[in-house]
Amino acid sequence: MFGILLLLAFNTGKLQANLNSHPAQLNPAISESRVIESETCQSGPVHQFDLWDIEGHKVNKLLYFQTKAILKNARNEGKPIGLTSTFRPCAEQVSLRKANCGGDTSLPAESCNPPTEKPGESLHNYGMAMDFKCDDSPIFEKSTCYTWLKENASKYKLQQRAEEPWHWSFTGR
Repeated sequence: MFGILLLLAFNTGKLQANLNSHPAQLNPAISESRVIESETCQSGPVHQFDLWDIEGHKVNKLLYFQTKAILKNARNEGKPIGLTSTFRPCAEQVSLRKANCGGDTSLPAESCNPPTEKPGESLHNYGMAMDFKCDDSPIFEKSTCYTWLKENASKYKLQQRAEEPWHWSFTGR
């Protein structure tokens, strides 16, 4: 029992030392621990500390390291990849639904152009989805970045939403 406790204490110390040695790599967008007030359309709260900044975009901390690695690795291979949309507040989702669904916000997502989830049902409302862009093509599905993502996304446990080549998440929704 003492050996297990000693091993646990040693490993916890190593983890803490590792976290302390790389604080610049962790970029919480906002360090306050409060629920985002405007997100009443969601079934669960998003806290400010759940969203971390990557190049001016907020992503959920659960997606942060994959996103950083994708951007770094694709760019290292000469792919000019970037982000266009990550965390999206409820008000922005409402606005997109109105614009993309011809003003009829009751339509299913697939009836909108492009497909647009109802507020609270979009993974963007939780910072759990990201839309990519590629500077080498205005049409993402024809870009070198899209080809790279299709070939490499499984390494990062990401899936594409079938109707939206630019939209990636853990679930493909």
